[in-house]
Amino acid sequence: MSQIIFAVVNPTTGNLFTENAAGTHLSVRVQSTTMESTNGYMNARRRSAFLRVEKSLLNEFAKACGLNPNMPQTAADPDNEGKFIATQIPFILDGQIQVRESYSPFYEGQDPKSNPSTGEVFLKEGREVFRDTQFITDTSAPAYVFDSGDVVEEGAKTLTPPIDTEKLPA
Repeated sequence: MSQIIFAVVNPTTGNLFTENAAGTHLSVRVQSTTMESTNGYMNARRRSAFLRVEKSLLNEFAKACGLNPNMPQTAADPDNEGKFIATQIPFILDGQIQVRESYSPFYEGQDPKSNPSTGEVFLKEGREVFRDTQFITDTSAPAYVFDSGDVVEEGAKTLTPPIDTEKLPA
């Protein structure tokens, strides 16, 4: 299932690309929205991931993705809270944002998946779950993968094609 992917301007800095502390790499956030059904309820499923690129490859990467690294990056003047409009820019590199979950952390210091409202940690079969998202170019790969360490469960519940996120209610 293909997803419509957008590059998203950083709402804090107003920049499309963010440089790492060492100045060697840049990252860009990509996002997709699809409609999914869970237990008969339709939900807008938003996924985002970060892509990192060596600074020396920025122009080649941007061209492949349909982005202009030389365009003015600021989306607008910041609002009263210092935030910028999270402008979405079409991203033409074929791929999808894949969700990976596991009983083991994906990186050192990762906190388990939790409810942001209550702080309650999500459990699967009584064990903490860790989540990671990544942009992959394999459009035939499953949109969701759970690796229990013993068996990898693959599958996605996506039933409808991607939707235009600009038409979603705020």
